[in-house]
Amino acid sequence: MPSANKALPPQSTKPPPSTPKSPGSQQPQPKSSKAVPASVKLAAEVRKLAPSITEPYVAYSVCEKLIKTCASQANYSVPQRYEKDGVIPKTASGEDLGVGKGWWYE
Repeated sequence: MPSANKALPPQSTKPPPSTPKSPGSQQPQPKSSKAVPASVKLAAEVRKLAPSITEPYVAYSVCEKLIKTCASQANYSVPQRYEKDGVIPKTASGEDLGVGKGWWYE
């Protein structure tokens, strides 16, 4: 009686060979219709070479964009701040009281 379990040929567990990347090697960039400014290219190169140095600046930039986007939904100002001898109204806990504009306050 023939055996139902046929032995499979051994498979290699080695990963396929790859070319080592050196820090100065150029990788193909995706083509786009817009030209990338030199400052953006320089920033990307510095970030690749020294990620631990640039990471705080990247995090700061992302947080700044997030805060500006959120703040644009609820525009808030203290008009008395720009008046000469203007008195800024305060809440009972001492916080400045201003004027809100935008859909958030409607």
